[in-house]
Amino acid sequence: KQWYQRRVRGIVYFVWLFLYVFDEFLQLRVARFHEWLSNMFNKVDVLMYLAVITGIVLCHIPTDQDSEGDAKLRLTYDIGRIFLSLGSVLFFLRVLHMFTIDSSLGPTILMIRMMLYDFKVFLLMFAIIAVAFGVGYTIALTDPPQWEENENLSRLLGGIFYYTYFQVTHL
Repeated sequence: KQWYQRRVRGIVYFVWLFLYVFDEFLQLRVARFHEWLSNMFNKVDVLMYLAVITGIVLCHIPTDQDSEGDAKLRLTYDIGRIFLSLGSVLFFLRVLHMFTIDSSLGPTILMIRMMLYDFKVFLLMFAIIAVAFGVGYTIALTDPPQWEENENLSRLLGGIFYYTYFQVTHL
């Protein structure tokens, strides 16, 4: 993209960021700093603002135009985009928190949060069982000479997970 297209996008980001930072300063005027910082979502907001500011700065760093300069510009631009995407994810989490106030969406979001906890417990149990099955399967069906020092350890460990995966998917 042309430099002016990126500058216009940067100006839009700065206006968006300024409005949100201004809102945070209004909240600080009403509450004390310690009370304001005790809210977890204010910490998320600060992290979001820092990520967006860092992303905008990195996306618009000018470098030399020699052959290495283009590579440096591309690297800083890519890292800046990563920070901007992190800011966007944090913004969407903040918007998701706003939906918990709605009487129809709020209980649904809380129910999904509780289901995610159960899902984490299931994944932990599944991982333990899958690794145990994979180790047993590999030990039972693999020749011991493959375990020598010259054998590729990553291939041996990968086999533990591949055997388990293919056994589970063929059920």
